[in-house]
Amino acid sequence: MTNETITLPKDVATAVEELRKDGFNNSGIIIAIVFEEAFEHKDLETVRSYYHSYPDDILTALVNGYQVEKSGEEKVREYYERYAACKFTDGSYCDGYEDGVSAAVVRTLDLLGIKIEGVGEY
Repeated sequence: MTNETITLPKDVATAVEELRKDGFNNSGIIIAIVFEEAFEHKDLETVRSYYHSYPDDILTALVNGYQVEKSGEEKVREYYERYAACKFTDGSYCDGYEDGVSAAVVRTLDLLGIKIEGVGEY
């Protein structure tokens, strides 16, 4: 096992945080996962389910820490912002390609009826 940081889905990371708030340490979380019938907690099923698919990731995340996976909205907002705010260090702006990308993101979201805060708002 290396000292790598794992990225956990938001629901799993939230469940781990709730377990820790309720007094579970790393070994307590693992014991509760393994001895399913002995421990009841509203967030254990989320962590158990992830553990059964990715046991090493849970172990690594508990020991080395973890990042929370960005939501789809966060990923789209970052992508949009990268092109919508395209400005060179000399103060000049990027060419029309970037405008087309940001406009395409806004148009796609409009067609799908999706609103994401910070995207398409000027």
